[in-house]
Amino acid sequence: MTLEGKIVVILSETEVIINIGLKDGVKDEMIFAIKNPKVIEVKDVDGKYKLGEFSRTKGYIIAKEVYDHFTYCVTLKKETFVDLPESFSPITGGRRGRLKVEQKQITEIEGDLTVRIGDKVIRI
Repeated sequence: MTLEGKIVVILSETEVIINIGLKDGVKDEMIFAIKNPKVIEVKDVDGKYKLGEFSRTKGYIIAKEVYDHFTYCVTLKKETFVDLPESFSPITGGRRGRLKVEQKQITEIEGDLTVRIGDKVIRI
């Protein structure tokens, strides 16, 4: 079962409060992704079967103070996920290598990364 909630308070550019807490299964140091509400439907290559939905991630937060019905979270430091030399840029999220693709096959999806009250958060 996916643990989901919403941002209910924005305290600063690095602190938010989400509307799930101990009674929902949140524990200290759990990591959540803040999701963009715009989604695209993902289908198999033949277009017959829906495989699921995808939305961009706006950022990541970590639970620091968990209360019964809400949780105080802070943003993750950039080096939290990968701490490798810059020479490994495709892995570290630096400059990414480009794929040779047909431009007409690119699926556009809104890339708004602004965090707002009401944005969905999902435990990762």
